[in-house]
Formats: sequence, structure tokens, C-alpha cells
Amino acid sequence: MGVFKSMRDLTHQAREVERSLPPVGDRVAAAQARMARANRMMAAQTQAANAAVAAVAGTAGASADPSNPAAVWLDLESLR
Repeated sequence: MGVFKSMRDLTHQAREVERSLPPVGDRVAAAQARMARANRMMAAQTQAANAAVAAVAGTAGASADPSNPAAVWLDLESLR
């Protein structure tokens, strides 16, 4: 008997929490905006890291395209 009452109470609490949240569309839009900001931040960090590697290798301004992962990998391999 106690298990069923607890389940009913949990279901009731879950419904109350769901009612207090913003609409699903608003939550999805906010999450997508956060993901876009995170993506831009990671792209900037990657660009800065590629520039630092190129500077250390002395190839700053060389023909290696930092947007091409294969070219960056090959450039890193030349450091060995």
C-alpha cells in the first residue's frame, strides 16, 4: 500500500514541477542558444590553438589551412 501512495505522490510532484517550468519551446530555444555560444567559443579556442602551434612551428602565415583538421594534423606531425 505504501509503495502505491508514494508513486502517486511522486507523480503529483512531477506534474507540479512540470507546470512551473517554462514552455518546452522556450526551453529548447534557450538550450540551442547556449549550444551556439559554446560552439562559437570552442571555434575561437581552436583557432587560437592553431595559431599558437603555427607560431611555435614558425609557419605562421604558411599555407596550412587551420580550418582543415588534416592539414593541422600534418603540420603537427612535422614538429616531431
